Amino acid sequence: MLMRPVARTGILGCLLLGFARVALAYPPQDHGGEVERARAASETRITETRLSLEYGAELITLFVHSPEHPAPVPILSVLRDTFGDAERENDLLRYVWIYTYAPPTLKQRIVAAIPFLYHQVTTRRQADSPPPIAADLADPKRPVWEKASRLLVQNAVLDSRGWTFRALPRTHQRNLEEYREAQIAKALAILSLAEKTGRSTLTESEIVRIKAYLSPQSMLSAFLREPTLTDLTLRQEQKSRERRAVNWDFLRQRAEEEGLIFEPLGLPSQPPSHALLWVSREALRENFRRRAFNKRFLNIKSPWTDERLLRWSGYTKTIFLDAENRRVTPDHPEARAVELIPLALYGLDFPKIPILLVDFRSALHVKARDASGKVLADSARYLLNLSPYGDLGYLLTRSLLNYVTRKKGIDMNQPSRLKAHAELSALLLTDEQLDPSLKAALARKAEKARASVLENSLRYQSVIATRQHEALVRAALQERTLARRLERDRQREYRRLSHGPVARAFLTLAHVATLGLYTHREKLTPELRARADLVRRMAFHHAQLEAAVRRAIRVDEERDLATLRASLEFIQAHAELAGPEVVGVLKALFLRSQDVEFRWQCLRALAEIRSEKAQRVLLALEREAEAHPALRERLARERAMQERLASPSNGATRTLPSGFEPHPREP
Repeated sequence: MLMRPVARTGILGCLLLGFARVALAYPPQDHGGEVERARAASETRITETRLSLEYGAELITLFVHSPEHPAPVPILSVLRDTFGDAERENDLLRYVWIYTYAPPTLKQRIVAAIPFLYHQVTTRRQADSPPPIAADLADPKRPVWEKASRLLVQNAVLDSRGWTFRALPRTHQRNLEEYREAQIAKALAILSLAEKTGRSTLTESEIVRIKAYLSPQSMLSAFLREPTLTDLTLRQEQKSRERRAVNWDFLRQRAEEEGLIFEPLGLPSQPPSHALLWVSREALRENFRRRAFNKRFLNIKSPWTDERLLRWSGYTKTIFLDAENRRVTPDHPEARAVELIPLALYGLDFPKIPILLVDFRSALHVKARDASGKVLADSARYLLNLSPYGDLGYLLTRSLLNYVTRKKGIDMNQPSRLKAHAELSALLLTDEQLDPSLKAALARKAEKARASVLENSLRYQSVIATRQHEALVRAALQERTLARRLERDRQREYRRLSHGPVARAFLTLAHVATLGLYTHREKLTPELRARADLVRRMAFHHAQLEAAVRRAIRVDEERDLATLRASLEFIQAHAELAGPEVVGVLKALFLRSQDVEFRWQCLRALAEIRSEKAQRVLLALEREAEAHPALRERLARERAMQERLASPSNGATRTLPSGFEPHPREP
């Protein structure tokens, strides 16, 4: 029995030793070089369509116009539940579809379950059904329960039944999740372009909400409040920009030191997300076998000793430089033509180091690096039955290996390149300045280099997207499939308004116990519809005020205070619907404003909310308001008026708002 742990440790040690040997193989050196001027991003054409549906909703679709495709390519659709009116205050975003996210075929699903397979064997060429819903913005917790139940069954039942039941379902599910995350990352990159244009049908807050719920987070993120999740997403975007800037500068310096030419690539109006390294044929002839090359951080073979580059017949491009190696136009008097040979493409939005995505001389070289982390994890899990959650030795060894590889700048055993590949697909689709031949070469090389099983070929994705968009429009207009789904989810909304948590739990239990034969349906009365409308409007105004608190330290700096005043008036008029989170927003608005009228509105809204928390906050803010002469005078007039109304001589029976009750002053 003691031999089994020893054998496991020995096999794992051999794997780690092999990776560590690669990580430590490249000592640092310094060399000079030349640099190419950064390319300016071009404007891309992004359009939207809005399809009104007769059952009180509209389908908003985002299209990308690419010179390689004769028709616009649909990327993403959002269903906005409008309740059948033109008011935006009671709108609710529900479903998000991504058109490149086609359901895998039976052959793809079988291939996805094969362990230790990290290669695209088959691709889907077309799809005639609507895409699956990528996210339900009105019910984001549903996928969490599905994932939790699946993990419970896998760990408690299947893992103990042997290698087949442990490896096949886990491999299948991981490949499905990676495929979904890749399509989401691509859609988010293009959605950011629509946000930058400022001409989107979707509002800024709606775009932020879509990005927050689509962005890959932990399982617990679905239980976070929307403002917290939004802040987390915005912080991740800021970290992404910082990583891109650091890796851009670092890779540019390394290219100069090694005598290579650096060209950043990125979506229009966005920081560069990728970068190309080139070598000039002229420099190659001059320095062949005469110049040293430091592989560290670049992770490619030396171009100065590679005879294949001397006979290179693949893609090349010609630029024009002057006597000081600056980019100039062809008609410049000092212009000389320089032919460039592509070497590698890197992703810049990656922790610690630029990540190698395409090696124009060896696709297998990149695939081995991409699959290295999966090989190590799968070997430990499926062959040695080790888990980082149950084996401390494996966890420590894996952590040490991660530290060494990142410290040495080796992209072996690194986090997944999935996001970098997805953003590359978005770049190739939207960038109008890249040479079409270069786009084709990059797409072909990237497909061969990525360790992905379910990703469809790039040349079929536009066809898949178009066909799936047509199928979704048919489902929305003719087949009434979408109408039934929307009505079912509206019923869930009505149940939350009509019943408490315990009653809803019993109704759900009855539905499950009868195998779906019994489904409770609320009778849609005008009163219930009006209450649902008010609850949606309260959520809208609360979100507007909360966004103003996040945007500015001083609310008075907001461009349109009238909008915030209207939200305060609505909360004051319908204070019975305001939850405890509204109280915190009103307090923050009061403290971040110096406008007397605005602060007074905050106090009036708090006075109308009949909750213990609201009254405590109101009393605290009254003491704060006493220091302001104008507010102190208003408070005195309000108290005097309330005392007259409550006086027995007036016969009034009105109860004073507790927040404005006279309280003894401190001496």
